[in-house]
Amino acid sequence: MGRAKRIFTTEFPFHVVQRGHDRAPVFRERLDFLRFIRILEHTRELIPVKIFSFCLMTNHFHLVLQSVEDGENVSRFMRDLTSTYCRYFNALYHRRGTLWEGRFRASLITNDEYLLACNRYVELNPIRAGIASRLSEYPWTSYHHRSGKHCVSWLAEDPCYARLAVSLEQRQKCYEVWMKKNVPADEILNIQRSIRRDKPIGPTAPKI
Repeated sequence: MGRAKRIFTTEFPFHVVQRGHDRAPVFRERLDFLRFIRILEHTRELIPVKIFSFCLMTNHFHLVLQSVEDGENVSRFMRDLTSTYCRYFNALYHRRGTLWEGRFRASLITNDEYLLACNRYVELNPIRAGIASRLSEYPWTSYHHRSGKHCVSWLAEDPCYARLAVSLEQRQKCYEVWMKKNVPADEILNIQRSIRRDKPIGPTAPKI
C-alpha cells in the first residue's frame, strides 16, 4: 500500500523534520553545518517559503516554514534542499546513495500561538539532547537571531513573535526570557506525537 499523499497549504506553517538514513550523522564537521545553511538560504531564494526557525542536529534537522504563493512549495523546497545537500555530502565524503531516511516528517501548525511553541521546541533541541547546557553554546539554531544575538537576514518573523512587543528590541528580550522558562511536558509530548504521525499540532496554546 502506498503512502498517503500529504496536503500542504499556504494558510498555515509546518514543522518539518528530516533524519539521516539509519540515524547516521548528516553533519560531521563545522563545514557541513555552514554549507547546509548556505544551501538553505539559496533554496529559499529559488522557492518561495517563509522560514521561521531552524535547528541542525548531528543526524537530523528541524525547520518551521510556510509556503508562499503555492502550497506545494514546502515539498519542492524540501526536495531541493535535501537533494542538493546530499550531492555535496556524498562528493565530500566519497559515498553513494541516499543520505536521508525517507520522506520528511511534516506537521501542520494550527494556530499562531502554537507556532511560537513549535519554534521554542525546535530551538531547544540541543538542550533536550544534552549536547549543550545553554542555547548560547550551540550555534546551529535560529535562537541567536530571534533573541537578537546574531541577525539572519533570510529568516521571517512569525506573527505570534511579532506580537510579543512593539519594538524589535523588546521582542528579542521578551523571547529570550520566555525561552528560559520551564516548558510544559504536555506541550513537548504534543509536538513530538504530532511530528511522528504527520498530524496537525494544537490546539493547546502556550501562555507568555
